Amino acid sequence: MYRCLMGIMFLIWKVQCVQRHRPAPLRLLHKTSSQSSVKGILQIYYNGVWGTICLDGWSFASATIACKQLGYQFAVMSKHLGQGPDPIWLVNVKCNGDEPSLDQCHHNRLGRLQYYCSHSKDVGIVCNTKTAPLRLINKTKPASSLVQGILQIYYNASWGTICDGGWSWTATNIACKQLGYHSAATFKYLGKGPDPIWLDGLKCNGNESLLDQCQHRGWGIHNCTHRQDVGIICNTSKRLLILILDVQYFNATSNRKGHSESTKAHFKGLVIFW
Repeated sequence: MYRCLMGIMFLIWKVQCVQRHRPAPLRLLHKTSSQSSVKGILQIYYNGVWGTICLDGWSFASATIACKQLGYQFAVMSKHLGQGPDPIWLVNVKCNGDEPSLDQCHHNRLGRLQYYCSHSKDVGIVCNTKTAPLRLINKTKPASSLVQGILQIYYNASWGTICDGGWSWTATNIACKQLGYHSAATFKYLGKGPDPIWLDGLKCNGNESLLDQCQHRGWGIHNCTHRQDVGIICNTSKRLLILILDVQYFNATSNRKGHSESTKAHFKGLVIFW
């Protein structure tokens, strides 16, 4: 009986630990909106009070986490947009881009008043509210089931290219599917596109449905030239692959006059679509 009670107590404690964390809510103070973005002073809710966040240690990755937690697509930029009221709840927030909420990023303890930062450093963020479209320029078909071209993304009313820094097959696959094709074939340099260069350092984990959901340095922030513009090759339909796993030969004797022999073969294998 004692062991059973201990087991039940352990399970209850375990459930409480799993369900204990609730993300600290965020909001934008003095929020203003445009056709494709929203901006404001970022605040976090703790102990019944809304407070601001200090710019010290803040990064674009942190802004992206905040925008996603607020329900927007991604961050456009982060800058000082005015002063909020006391208190200042957070400083030295450092996110790697994988956190589900801002309070799970590394920071000086939430709730400890940050006296050594002033409201002249309150974090302001600009979040994008629309999906950034993609297109291929200089598009060609190197084969009946392939299409290729220089990849461009639409932002701030203009089309721009993407640098290959950090680019991967995973990013290519996301781009191909967003463009309406079946899957990625490969990626390579296919020539220079026109200005501007919008993105660099993209890191996609494969769970994203849109390219602008991948982590990156920030819109318009890059360390490259158009010699590094991303070109992609997409499969327009499923591709067929036949793998021959086994071949068996045997002699077949005909019934014709003269008794001739011929060799026949049976093939065993797999048919794979991708």
